[in-house]
Amino acid sequence: MGFISNTATTQAINAKTIIIPTISTGNVAQLAVDILIENLSAERIGYLEHDGLLPVVGQLKHNNGKEELVTSADVYFAKEQSLVILQQRAPVAKAYRAAYQDMLISWVEQNKFGRVVILSGMNAFERIEVQLNGSQLRCLTSSKMDSEKESLAKFGCTALEPRMQTEAVADGIFVHGGGMCRSLFNSLNAKDVDTIAVLRFCMPGDTRFEATQLATVVHFWFQSEATPRVGPNGLPSGWALPLSWEKCYGTALQPEGLF
Repeated sequence: MGFISNTATTQAINAKTIIIPTISTGNVAQLAVDILIENLSAERIGYLEHDGLLPVVGQLKHNNGKEELVTSADVYFAKEQSLVILQQRAPVAKAYRAAYQDMLISWVEQNKFGRVVILSGMNAFERIEVQLNGSQLRCLTSSKMDSEKESLAKFGCTALEPRMQTEAVADGIFVHGGGMCRSLFNSLNAKDVDTIAVLRFCMPGDTRFEATQLATVVHFWFQSEATPRVGPNGLPSGWALPLSWEKCYGTALQPEGLF
């Protein structure tokens, strides 16, 4: 189990930043990763294999016309940005979640990734009063990455506000609907891995708008954009929505004459 490479570039990805989306509210993290893969010209370099990953296989067509076979958890590499991107398209069976998380952490350590960026959604119905208005983007930073809070705040992504402390959430940092986001973040932080979680409040359903915001703020932060430009589609200027989104909610209604 672990990373299975389909190229000879495995060593070239060492010590780079990796993006890990969690299975969370509205699949907003997966949609944001779709955008990043498409617009950063990321190349599929392999996949993750684990007993707990539910099997998925399908055909993906990119905006440039290229088609490829995709699986439950594919790994991509954006060479120009020195960025590794995991796209997890299937959930993990409940009994295997802890083992799957341990496998991810071992993979991060073995490849000496310099920075881990976790993407996740959070349930919008669990917001507290100060979170109801303004930007719906939030972040969590490990101890070594606290300085990045200011950089992210420039793009409307502020630190996640603590809530009332409870026995289950001792520090008051509540990521409801974030899947394994919080446990993965805590585990990486405990191992002294530079980690940032970029979060977006949303509701279950159509989260394409929320995903564009999530992908956009991550890109602007990576590029340290002084004057970020956003196109009419809500993405960085010149970026396009993935072709795969055209049938996101099925095909159009059939003509009435057929019925």
